[in-house]
Amino acid sequence: MDAMNNVETLGDDAGRHLRLRAQGLARPASDVQPEALVAALIGVQAQDMPGAELSLWARSADLRPGQLGQAIGDRRVVRTWAMRGALHLLAGSDVRWVLAAISPALTKPSARHAGLGLDSDTFAGAESILRAALHGGQRRTRAELGETLRAHGIAPDGQRLPHILGYLSLQGVLCQGPPCGTEPTYVLLDEWIPADGPVERTDALGRLARRYLTGYGSAHVRDFAWWSGLPLSDARMAWDLIMPEITAVIIRGTRYAVLGSGHGGSASTSTRTAPNARLLPGFDSYMLGYKDRGLILDPAYTKRVNAGGGMLKPTVVVNGCVVGVWGRTIQRRRLGVTVTLFVCLAADAADAVADEAVRLGRFLELETDLTVSGPE
Repeated sequence: MDAMNNVETLGDDAGRHLRLRAQGLARPASDVQPEALVAALIGVQAQDMPGAELSLWARSADLRPGQLGQAIGDRRVVRTWAMRGALHLLAGSDVRWVLAAISPALTKPSARHAGLGLDSDTFAGAESILRAALHGGQRRTRAELGETLRAHGIAPDGQRLPHILGYLSLQGVLCQGPPCGTEPTYVLLDEWIPADGPVERTDALGRLARRYLTGYGSAHVRDFAWWSGLPLSDARMAWDLIMPEITAVIIRGTRYAVLGSGHGGSASTSTRTAPNARLLPGFDSYMLGYKDRGLILDPAYTKRVNAGGGMLKPTVVVNGCVVGVWGRTIQRRRLGVTVTLFVCLAADAADAVADEAVRLGRFLELETDLTVSGPE
């Protein structure tokens, strides 16, 4: 980042506000369609669809239940494997170039594939079989595709089937279509989202870096590599492609990148008076967008958010800081929101958390009961 100019040192509050603003969390937008909310983040992790919907709700002032499902049915939003090899929601217009950027890195032979007996010949055979099965607009559930593979001599047992489907999705062969009941279906990407033309990977990498900094800055190139799943060498190459567009800021002694020069970090926080409170789902981009979460999550509380593995609890965020975790239940048409705080909140911040719980209830069309427990 030595080529960056106009370096400004920002305090922690200003640095966090940059991220809140970039991620659409500083002020939820009005009259914005689901595909625009998804596109602003490039993608929303979506192995947990209710949680993915809440990521959009947190950034929208007027999202309605069913809007996301309609957008998926209309092909404006697509659920497929993308960053880090995880299921994501992508805007339909972004699918092709995002895959062009990340697929070569995420579909290389791996020890995991070798351990499952999945090699290039197996993947090629599965592709041929599933292309034939789905040709002509056919939709099939995962179980149905597994039986199709088995009938043609490719065992789908254990983790082999999800790895086959994930690999072929990253290759741009498959994506998920509308669900059949509660089960997702699979379709051919070429038929679901026809390609406009070839996409050069270099162009796609530059575009990915630019869009990442638009939706996540301030960030470090290591954050970009972690979020995308790209090797650091590829991430640095993408960063270099847009270096003339990048400005540096220094936060906690580390240089971070923002796009352009008008970040307005210092000024934006000086005029903010009301606390900003958000209830974010477990796999929200505010947590998943950065390898180093020290600016937004005190390391003392890391284990309380991520006890192990890849599971992240839903977080309570006030003015960009993770201050607790939360959960929800629904019984007899009432929403129960249970908040467990790591720190004591000022009265106005506590009120803002309560208001956000009520806002969640309005989205779900339920009355809200809030229970808050203080720091242990």
